[in-house]
Amino acid sequence: MGDVIAPSNAEYDQARRGFNAPIDRRPAVVARCAGAADVATAFAFAQANGLEVAVRGGGHNPAGHCVYTPGGVVGSTGVAGQTFGGGIGHLTAQFGLICDHLTAAELVTPSGEQVRASVDENPDLLWALRGAGGNFGVATTLEFRLHPLDHVIGGLLVYRGAGVRDVLRCATKISRQQREPVC
Repeated sequence: MGDVIAPSNAEYDQARRGFNAPIDRRPAVVARCAGAADVATAFAFAQANGLEVAVRGGGHNPAGHCVYTPGGVVGSTGVAGQTFGGGIGHLTAQFGLICDHLTAAELVTPSGEQVRASVDENPDLLWALRGAGGNFGVATTLEFRLHPLDHVIGGLLVYRGAGVRDVLRCATKISRQQREPVC
């Protein structure tokens, strides 16, 4: 069972803050849901008390709307926010948007119903989750089609001093077949 943090709680200020510091939302409570049952309970509480519900992701939305996250090459953006915001990521050029690879999801609707969306179950809902916007419920499980990666190149390059421009030009001309500099 997750925690419920009220404004009187010492953790409240930390729990309510998103990534976007200028946005200063003060919800009636912060519910840290540990599963689908907690989400359903939070929805029921909100409805019984006339409260709006906002799902906190990484907090990247510039307007601060429920700090749903809109897409993602930022490391602190959550997978749900990336997916439901379209999902621009490091592999977009090779495989497309993250939302295109969502194959199933389990979510809790605002009425508290737990539903599954897949090609075989609620396919219209799966379609909606893959790009029609949000506010269909709170996702508690996501399933994706994955792709094998043969080569991954990453790391930090730090160059100082004379000749930096030439070094960087050389680094960008790496032969795909040999994985060696061609300059």
